[in-house]
Amino acid sequence: MRISNEARTIRVVLADDHDLVRTGIKALLSMVEGVDVIAEARNGKELVTLVASLNPDVVMTDISMPGMDGITAIAEIHSKQPEVRLLEGELLRHRFHGIISLHCDDTSAGLYGFLSGRNSSEVLSGNLLEPALRAAEEFLPRNVAAEIDGFHACGGVLKTCYDGVLRAPDHGGLPPFEITFETPQRAPADRQVEAFNSALITILAEYRQLLAHAPNL
Repeated sequence: MRISNEARTIRVVLADDHDLVRTGIKALLSMVEGVDVIAEARNGKELVTLVASLNPDVVMTDISMPGMDGITAIAEIHSKQPEVRLLEGELLRHRFHGIISLHCDDTSAGLYGFLSGRNSSEVLSGNLLEPALRAAEEFLPRNVAAEIDGFHACGGVLKTCYDGVLRAPDHGGLPPFEITFETPQRAPADRQVEAFNSALITILAEYRQLLAHAPNL
């Protein structure tokens, strides 16, 4: 079954050091009409290079990778790559639309997610993360603890532990979204994959809907 929304194609660069994980996620995303995985990276260094040359709309990255990890790569992209600096008001048509980071938490009993701490991005990220968590709950339970990893949480959503690296454009358009989606590492691997896939499809489908309605907002 293909998921369809009336909006332009979202160009995705996917980064994970496990070939099978990348292959599985790419196969799932191929079911989402209007989402195109244009390149894959095995580590943060490759990710930085691909983003510089391809100007993707969305970067979907694992956090833990050999050499340069996902967080370091995103920080380098933000600080050095001109197509990401364009987020800050320069040539809006090249802006970076979002970052989705995937991670397994070895201490959590359920699903949860981080949001960027920047106000405008946090609102958009929250509108994408909550549907993603609901979709993933078909496969794994949500972590509903009031505190996760020492940070305040509400319904599996953490808002105060991550400042984010993207900023809203100065003149119109949707702010970029930043989401880190966590699954419990102790859960069966196949259930984690299903939860990840369901969350990713939901995030991208919801974002395409928002893009379609953005001109009327």
